[in-house]
Amino acid sequence: MASVAVPSPAAAQDDKYLFEIDGPTTMIPGEKAVLTVNLTGGPEGPVKYNATVPYGSAVTPRTGDVKDGSFNVTVTAPASTGTFTVTFGATSENGSVSSTARYDIKVVEAVVLSVELTNAANVTATGVPVQFFVDGELVGTVTATIPAASTRTVQYNWSAGSLSGGKHTLKVVVDPEQQFVRFADGSNVFETNFYVGDGGWGLANILLAIALVIFMVVVFFTYMNRGKKKKKRRPRA
Repeated sequence: MASVAVPSPAAAQDDKYLFEIDGPTTMIPGEKAVLTVNLTGGPEGPVKYNATVPYGSAVTPRTGDVKDGSFNVTVTAPASTGTFTVTFGATSENGSVSSTARYDIKVVEAVVLSVELTNAANVTATGVPVQFFVDGELVGTVTATIPAASTRTVQYNWSAGSLSGGKHTLKVVVDPEQQFVRFADGSNVFETNFYVGDGGWGLANILLAIALVIFMVVVFFTYMNRGKKKKKRRPRA
């Protein structure tokens, strides 16, 4: 995520708006992302916004009211790689002040991060969260369902962006709160290294080929307590 201050032709003042845009600067084809836009400057009173993108990409909503100085839009990247621009406009209630800003997003091919999970138990593990970290930064989370006595490959499509050359670390954390599964060695964190550039096999699909043997699936059962019946005593003669 990035926070970029995008000024209109002049710095923020009563007759201009200053846009500060938070969101990703890289995406993968077809990916959706939320951009948060904060507005400062301009005259007092209600402000309306509009957002446009080139053909092949999408943005919603395209128009709306600015509330408490900010608004969110969801953008969808085009199907092809390259750079697309989101153009924002802000207009005062009476139309006397209007400013625009541009936000560029680079569309790159996805890097597939994947890990093989093996469920050695006789119960299906459902909805297990799997987190992917690159160089210590969380880049994505997916949930996995692994049938009993089977192996599944869990994948996350990562928009790597500009990754420097050299050695990098991929870390996978399975069930970070340890609510669903337990592991034979007591660990749920697994790491491997990959290289970009001349140091290794380059930035390609990354597979952490580890069989994570789940030896116990935590299943919660509800037991109904039954009260014991009291024996009837015969009256004495």
